[in-house]
Formats: sequence, C-alpha cells, structure tokens
Amino acid sequence: FQRADSLALPFADASFDGVVTGYGIRNCGGFRHLFAEAWRVLKPGGFFAALEMVKPDHPLWRPLFLQGLLLSCSFFGWLWHRQPRSYGYLASSIALFVTGPELAQALRDAGFIAVENDPRFLGAVSLLLGRKPETVVNEVFHGVSTSCP
Repeated sequence: FQRADSLALPFADASFDGVVTGYGIRNCGGFRHLFAEAWRVLKPGGFFAALEMVKPDHPLWRPLFLQGLLLSCSFFGWLWHRQPRSYGYLASSIALFVTGPELAQALRDAGFIAVENDPRFLGAVSLLLGRKPETVVNEVFHGVSTSCP
C-alpha cells in the first residue's frame, strides 16, 4: 500500500484496472476532482467503485436519518472516547453533501459510462459503480485535458 493524496495521485496515466474507495469521497475536498483523478489513473475499460454515505433524497427520511445519526454518533463518541464530537461531525458533513443520484450524475459528467447508483439504507448509503470507456481520445475534464491510448 502507498499513502497518497486522492486528488493528486503519484501514478502515471492509465496505470490501474480499478479504483475502489470506501467512505473516501465525502471528505476529500472535491469529489469532482477525485473522479477526474480516478479517470486519469484508470486504464481504458477500468472500473470505479465506491461506497459512500450520502444525503438521503427522500424529504421525510432525510431529517430523521440525520437527527438519528447525530444522536447515535454523539452517544457512541461519548461512550467510547468521552468526546461526543468524535463522530458527531458525520451528520453535518452528510447534510452538506450530495444525494446518491447527484453523485452518480457527477461520475457520468466525469466521463464514466455504465454508471450505477445502488442505494442502501433508504438512500443514506450509495454503492456507486462506473467504467471508463474502452476508447478514450483527448477528453477534457474540469479544465484538465487527458489522453489515453
């Protein structure tokens, strides 16, 4: 394993068959740039897979989920660390994030195809899948031009 900045990976273009992340998108500081960077290091035909907590898109479930998460995370932060804020940030960071369908659209906007958003826990968790097309020539993403053989 190698530790690296997900927004500036120290790998050559088209280096990997797959990019996988678990709960690594929401707090990265720019998920659209992360998608562009994943695109850059993926070989043509490579896959992207992510599991991420997202803002539920159902208007009745969203406040219930976020309030329940805040209370439970604060309780366990206090119980385990005597610091309620240890996990309390989760609810607020999710409230400021996008929904699963919006995250999937951002992946499509980055050029990925066969994008799937498989919502879990009534849309509070998203299993996101996408694939880089087999043939890619001079695509432009977020002001960064990339070209893969």
